[in-house]
Amino acid sequence: RRPALLVLTYHRIGCAAECEYDAGVYSADTNGFYEQIEHLRRHYPVLTLDEALVALKRPGGLRRPAVLLTFDDGYRDNYSIAFPLLKSMGLQATFFLSTCLVGTNTLAWWDQVAYTVRHARRPRFKVAEGMQEIDLTRMDVTQAVGRILRWFKSDGPAQPAALVADVAAACDGPVRQCAPDRQFVSWEEAGEMLEGGMALGSHTHSHRLLGRLTPEEQMEEVVNSRNVFRQRLGIVPRVMALPCGSSSLETPSILARAG
Repeated sequence: RRPALLVLTYHRIGCAAECEYDAGVYSADTNGFYEQIEHLRRHYPVLTLDEALVALKRPGGLRRPAVLLTFDDGYRDNYSIAFPLLKSMGLQATFFLSTCLVGTNTLAWWDQVAYTVRHARRPRFKVAEGMQEIDLTRMDVTQAVGRILRWFKSDGPAQPAALVADVAAACDGPVRQCAPDRQFVSWEEAGEMLEGGMALGSHTHSHRLLGRLTPEEQMEEVVNSRNVFRQRLGIVPRVMALPCGSSSLETPSILARAG
């Protein structure tokens, strides 16, 4: 009941059971998403990005709990399922795009990990010393992938490509870097979403974890993202979602310097 901005972060909308990659990134199926948004619309003010930023900067700008809807990663179903539903309800969400993934059939590193584990030839394995053993005879793939990704975000190698290689070596599974079909929204679709009342933000250029990078590498990630947005859509994003957060003390000043 206290005044607060509740930022709800979605990723994918659709049927997780039919996913060949990381089912853990599905936030809801289509009907579930509709029911959630209907509930939010009945009980809370659902703010636009501009309204949320103004409310946060103004003393007393929030007099009751309010909601900001966001999507990370920019999967294709954000355009085909979430966008038309939100537009029909007169609501805005902010979609955070990793610019090097837009319009591609590239598998994000977490989907590569999931594919490798799904096709593991070794059912019991450890990705690294000190990590709890993964036993696919006692847990399902989604649980196993979730455990590996949580470990990576806290203690894993600095580069996602190294994680994929380590998992493949540990479980004797194949690596797939690209899917047969497009995985992420195109720039044309992103532009349509923008014209349709949605907001867009940056999710860095390649979705590397900023807190694991040097200040120079962090700057490269955010500047590349900013420049691609400007080239493709003629906008500079006002907001950024940091992949998995960042414990780097340099990150806020780097973002400020990058505009």
